[in-house]
Amino acid sequence: MYHIANDKRAIHSAQKVCESFNKIIQTKPLEEISVSELQRDSKVSRATIYRLFDTPVDILLYQMNQIFEETSRTIFEHKVSNMDELFITLLNIWVGYKPIWQAAFDNRRSDLIFAAHSQFLSQKKEVVQQVLGIDDNQSVYLTTFISAAFTALLLSWLKTGGTEGPEKIRERMKENLRCFGTLQKMQFMNLEELELPEKPF
Repeated sequence: MYHIANDKRAIHSAQKVCESFNKIIQTKPLEEISVSELQRDSKVSRATIYRLFDTPVDILLYQMNQIFEETSRTIFEHKVSNMDELFITLLNIWVGYKPIWQAAFDNRRSDLIFAAHSQFLSQKKEVVQQVLGIDDNQSVYLTTFISAAFTALLLSWLKTGGTEGPEKIRERMKENLRCFGTLQKMQFMNLEELELPEKPF
């Protein structure tokens, strides 16, 4: 867990620790990062670091939650004409934090991305349920699916070099949705109607 009080001093100290963390994690695995290293690089006292973060993992999670707080502010403050424009705007935010996502995947902690995104969506639960007309259980299925898809989106982006921009990523997502639509139609088809290879499996 992390414990960042809502005051300038605590937030400033947390930011300095995060900057040092992001520098150090480029050179060594997450599990090898020590408080001593963070203290030396950030010049934040050990006592303060322990007060802010229980473990180095929490530093990574804190930064992800900060990204999604920025996402929330953008959704409510940014004036866009349609959902497609909003999606591009959000993608611009997310791709700008490539080192954070990369650190998570390199250290096999994609679960942190899923957890942070799930928390972000849980804050929008009532709005989502109202707009889509779904109950609590369906909301759990939907938000879990979306968070898993978001995590997979970032992984795919990084695996392919992490160089494609928001517009190209949007094209990839649209193609995925087209494929999902095709699969949905296929579930009602007789297997004999499908044009499959002679040995599909």
